[in-house]
Amino acid sequence: MNICSCLLNTEYGIAGLSVVAFLCFLLISAYRRNRSEEKLTALTSMVALAVFSFFSYPFRYPFTWIILFLNVAVIQRSHCGLDPQIRRAMAKFAMTVRIAVFTLSAGLLTYTVLLTRSEMTWKRLAGKSLAGQTLKVLPEYDKLYPLLGKNGLFLYNHAAELHKAKQYEKSIAIFELCTRYYNDMDVQMLLADNYKELGKYKEAIQCLKLASAMCPSRFMPLYELVSVYDSADRKNDALALAKKIIDKEVKVHSPTVTAIKDEMRQLLEALEMPNGQKRDNLVPAEPVNDDIRQGEMPQGTALPP
Repeated sequence: MNICSCLLNTEYGIAGLSVVAFLCFLLISAYRRNRSEEKLTALTSMVALAVFSFFSYPFRYPFTWIILFLNVAVIQRSHCGLDPQIRRAMAKFAMTVRIAVFTLSAGLLTYTVLLTRSEMTWKRLAGKSLAGQTLKVLPEYDKLYPLLGKNGLFLYNHAAELHKAKQYEKSIAIFELCTRYYNDMDVQMLLADNYKELGKYKEAIQCLKLASAMCPSRFMPLYELVSVYDSADRKNDALALAKKIIDKEVKVHSPTVTAIKDEMRQLLEALEMPNGQKRDNLVPAEPVNDDIRQGEMPQGTALPP
């Protein structure tokens, strides 16, 4: 219960936690007022959903919501003190509701099965792409859109595969659709890389600034931004940002950050030489993997416009 409370409080705040706690209190009270085997089964089903939620995301599927509402209806139902005619009317209405719920549940169950099969196919395609068959699986990605076209992670994966296949224009189109459902630093950085490959430096700069604003502690968006400034012949902006990266505080040291800072020092030396040659692309001294969140950007630090 402590874990559940922490998750609810983190996701929805005190207000969300209070609402859920109040609803749980009402359900338990309704069960205790008029206990029955049917209500006990419904309550047990809700407990099973709660436990399942600790290890997966069952409420991503509509069928789970139907089960939840059905359990709530069973627990809240009470016939105590009602006229026999009213009870019969309620029984007929309940039968109608049961038929409607059964029909809807059957449809949602079918949809859930199809969705699950689509996700399994997606997993298989992603595995083939990692095995070097990217171009072969791209047409199969398009077939999954009827069911997965609003899944942000699927859209991100498809756009990344298109980027890998150097289909930059189509990758940008998919990324723009992806941002409606899922948008983080990685999305913006890959989107920026697409724009950079097409020579659209202004759009690439905007994406990298947004990526940096999303995760101010990360070094990679700033590093890539210097690379774009360098490619766009914005020498002064590249120099200014390179100096900020060198001075940026590092709370957790790693080879990634060390490589980036060393590369920025080499860039400064190359660009500040009167007759120095500007490199077309920045290549870090060591492989870059900025998974660890690094030191915060100093207050007042601003990126060039």
